[in-house]
Amino acid sequence: MKGETPEEWRSDNTIRLKKGQPRRDVDSSPIECYVSIGGHTARALIDSGAEIDTISAEFVVAHEMRYIRLDTPVALQQMSRGSRTVINYGVNADVSVGGDVFEHYFDVVNTDEYQVILGLPFCRRVRMILDIQAKKFQLGGPTAAKLQGLSAVPQGKLDRIRAILMSEIVDLIGDIPLVLPPLRKVNHKINLVDDKAVYRTRRPTCPDVHREELHAKTQQYVEAGWWQPAQTQNALPMLCITKRNGKL
Repeated sequence: MKGETPEEWRSDNTIRLKKGQPRRDVDSSPIECYVSIGGHTARALIDSGAEIDTISAEFVVAHEMRYIRLDTPVALQQMSRGSRTVINYGVNADVSVGGDVFEHYFDVVNTDEYQVILGLPFCRRVRMILDIQAKKFQLGGPTAAKLQGLSAVPQGKLDRIRAILMSEIVDLIGDIPLVLPPLRKVNHKINLVDDKAVYRTRRPTCPDVHREELHAKTQQYVEAGWWQPAQTQNALPMLCITKRNGKL
């Protein structure tokens, strides 16, 4: 009979139906919250199925947290086959939640959406009671605290927030204005050891594929007054380095 194995699913068009698509709405969203890690607010995911507590490497680097190198790296196996990584670093940080402050250990992992994932070790330590239906959790201990998980933002409110944010950065995402930015005070200077010395350097070349772009950019900067043609004895060479989008 057809359709008994995944290999036959790929070859049988009658099995790959468009009907019965899953619903991914607010009710299926995870339980999230904000916690204070090392004095900094972090977006956290409550994962009762995780055997470790993790913190993102970007969060550790951004806040200059002191980390330790593990003597024995730990293998982290994800839920999908072939999805595996190795944990080489850890962090002991002060956690503030529910009015209590205590030191807790986190493995440093390259997480994507969340800065912190609170697994079973953390849940057991704070004696957490989860209410999955209401998306609430209660922490046990001398000062019991009831915390509300993050709720999804309605689409209408999300559109208004997006419009406000876009209006605040309109000067950053628009076309490049052909005017100089406001002058700022420069509190440093670089003095040449010998202003009469002649520096001989190897002249860099621009790749042929970027010559037209460099010419257009040079002309634009000269017209805007950012660059001025001049003759001088010494000049630093300019390197043509492309951005991530492949342009200068």
